[in-house]
Amino acid sequence: MRVLRSYLEQLFNSRIIGSLNARGKKMSSFPCSISLPNSCSILDYRNIIESLPEDDKPDFFGLPANIARSSQRIISSQVISQLRILSRSATAGCKFDREIWSTELSPVLNLWKKLNQNSNLIHQKVSPPAEQQGSPILSFITLEQFNAIRLVQSVHQSLASLSKVIRGTSLLSSEVQRLASALLNQKCPVTWQSKWEGPEDPLQYLRSLVARALAIQNWVEKAEKQKLLSDTLDLSELFHPDTFLNALRQETARLMRCSVDSLKFTASWKGRIQEGKLQVKYTFILKYQ
Repeated sequence: MRVLRSYLEQLFNSRIIGSLNARGKKMSSFPCSISLPNSCSILDYRNIIESLPEDDKPDFFGLPANIARSSQRIISSQVISQLRILSRSATAGCKFDREIWSTELSPVLNLWKKLNQNSNLIHQKVSPPAEQQGSPILSFITLEQFNAIRLVQSVHQSLASLSKVIRGTSLLSSEVQRLASALLNQKCPVTWQSKWEGPEDPLQYLRSLVARALAIQNWVEKAEKQKLLSDTLDLSELFHPDTFLNALRQETARLMRCSVDSLKFTASWKGRIQEGKLQVKYTFILKYQ
């Protein structure tokens, strides 16, 4: 719906529809090099629509020309995942078979062990952060760290229970059964997704979880030293980047002594904005998956 709303705001407005000013000059060009008629006749618009190619060009939607390559990769990955699921027995996740579970689930357990080799996330003791009256950004980052560590330890506990069942040192429970069933079908368990909506692939979920949990530790250290906003930030390191932007908005309102609703979010590709009281520099990485 956000994408649809964005297209409507860009294309279905008076600047595009009524694209001629009083002097007869074009005010705004329609994307894709399509010239709109200077009439209100539906037939004129229908002729343009019928002249469009059968296959939608990427630039029709403001996308790069090589976006089809990315789409094909995604579809290929989905097909491969489905084929892997079909190659398994339909009852593999419903019936406990120690040999099958050990073979199929070992990559997940080994990856989790490898990801936590050089960190103390699974053993780190945390307590709920106290409500702070100071910086909204620091309050958000502290809460983000607390939730990240709790999620890591929750995932670790579930995988440890699964490992014990496979080794024969613990009895099979319904919770472990559901966990194994999801992982055998290469699906991210619902219990994990309910705490953080990450990648649907369980291996990607585990990688993203540990990477973010480690990254947020650096955010906390910089925030406590009041050096966070002076550094370049990568929002992909957060579990809830939208909440961070809200915290930034609240802190800006306090600094400017104005209401939150009166603020306007402004971005610049060229550098610092002179009128901005509180500025943050973001970085991001585009990846084809």
